[in-house]
Amino acid sequence: NLILADSHGVSLYSMSGRKLFSYSDSFSSPQIAVSRKYFVVYEQNGNKLSVYSKIGLLYQKDDYEFPITNCFVSDSGKILVATRSRENSTCVYLYNEKFSVIGQYENSRQLVSCALSNDGRYVALATVEAENGVFRSVTTLYETSKAEQIFRIEKNNAFPLRILLTDDKRVVLCCTDTLYFYNENAELYATYD
Repeated sequence: NLILADSHGVSLYSMSGRKLFSYSDSFSSPQIAVSRKYFVVYEQNGNKLSVYSKIGLLYQKDDYEFPITNCFVSDSGKILVATRSRENSTCVYLYNEKFSVIGQYENSRQLVSCALSNDGRYVALATVEAENGVFRSVTTLYETSKAEQIFRIEKNNAFPLRILLTDDKRVVLCCTDTLYFYNENAELYATYD
């Protein structure tokens, strides 16, 4: 299907071009996060998001205290919403299928990307910090049921762009000039320049 989000609303079209549904809504800078079953439309650096399935609108929230910087939705229906908190530069909320917060991940680094495994069991965060003119990427993996960190990887002079996560805890970190592939033990098993 094709999703269209603009300043006037959100529409879902079939691949033949038939409009399946349309909702009037206002987003000044809409972004879309997609899984096979759900999609989230959120306002980049705004305070609003809407969650949809192929049958229509499921949930809306427009009162985040700080601007949303990133979202991710899994096939399980769990959602990550990245913003910040009063204490930290990064605050990522994990929502369950009923849109209740079931996890929160905070740190003082700048979040670039976040991801959930399709089964919703693992959360991966790609963050960056700068020290003396050198960028350091910090990749962390968490188990959602225990909210505990499984591993943390630091790389100097690597600026992360996107993180991806598989159901078996393998992490792909896309940086400006290299792809890094890590297994569930935080061991680097492949790189591509």
